[in-house]
Amino acid sequence: MQRVATSAGLPRWIYLPAAVGALFVVVPLIAVAAKVDWPHFWSLITTKSSTTALMLSLETADAASFRFPDDLWARVVWDFALGHHYTVIRIAQSVMTPRAGSLIISTLATPPSLPLFPLATALAPGT
Repeated sequence: MQRVATSAGLPRWIYLPAAVGALFVVVPLIAVAAKVDWPHFWSLITTKSSTTALMLSLETADAASFRFPDDLWARVVWDFALGHHYTVIRIAQSVMTPRAGSLIISTLATPPSLPLFPLATALAPGT
């Protein structure tokens, strides 16, 4: 009986658009890097006019261009906290005995009757 090779990877046709997309990123970077005067690069970017231009662009940038919406900020903090918590629990489970690890996982699977972290509960998606 012959085995049929199955692959859980990407389909072969996806590599062509991926390569084209990669070329759109890599080719301009190579072109810019080829035009840089590398022997004098450090002296060029540390001149008085270069540092003045950088400071002027930083001073004139409006605050709205750096705006991070409050709901997106809350989502990022929430996702980071959940991801960190999940990683810490998985690491702890791997070094503990299977019985203690399963107790932690079963405890996490049951929702608490009272929210222990009111801020986290308020920021939870769907609330």
